[in-house]
Amino acid sequence: MATGPEPDAPPARPAATVVVARDTGHGPEVLLLRRSAVGAFPGLWVFPGGRVDQTDLGTDDEARARVAAAREAAEEARLDLDPSRLRTWSHWTPPADSHRRFATWFFVARVGSEVEAIVDGHEIEEHRWVRLHDRAGLELPIVAPTYVTLHQLAMRRRATDLVELGNPFGVESFETKRTVSGDQMVLLWHGDAGYELGDPSVRGPRHRAVVDGTRVVTYVRDVTPAG
Repeated sequence: MATGPEPDAPPARPAATVVVARDTGHGPEVLLLRRSAVGAFPGLWVFPGGRVDQTDLGTDDEARARVAAAREAAEEARLDLDPSRLRTWSHWTPPADSHRRFATWFFVARVGSEVEAIVDGHEIEEHRWVRLHDRAGLELPIVAPTYVTLHQLAMRRRATDLVELGNPFGVESFETKRTVSGDQMVLLWHGDAGYELGDPSVRGPRHRAVVDGTRVVTYVRDVTPAG
């Protein structure tokens, strides 16, 4: 049973995050940070990122988000990234009834295999480099956008390919619809047969996740990558 149309909501605040990737002898790895109880998403593993500030200058929203992503990587993990070399990966908007709404640009940056992150132990309590081609990152406490992004990233063989080739599906815009089916919470995205109506019972292609709180239980996507 669907919950029906989502309520109107104020505009989501602009935000940015960056996937920092490196090539190793074991394959590509990406950086995840565990947030403390201070700030948004307490206890969850995330990519470096945060809201776009007025001091993040650029010619448009994407350009400002690019600057913000590099700034957040420096603040949270002491990484020096060139905003002009970040590859745009996707854009995410949360459901209209979310408590905190951030419209977030996702970028990708490649760093050398010798690069290490340094966290402050306050806002960020821990960091970890996770291999893309196993499930280590997916088993951590992560939100759906991180989970889906890790799936997409794992479709590339090398960290270099993430920046040079980009997202296999192209730069996508995810405007999430949240609904209930039975006793399950379901997130719907473009390409799912039930997306327009917000009804997960509609038959057809699937692009959705079943979640338990913030944990993704299952993720299904029938769409073939563009390249």
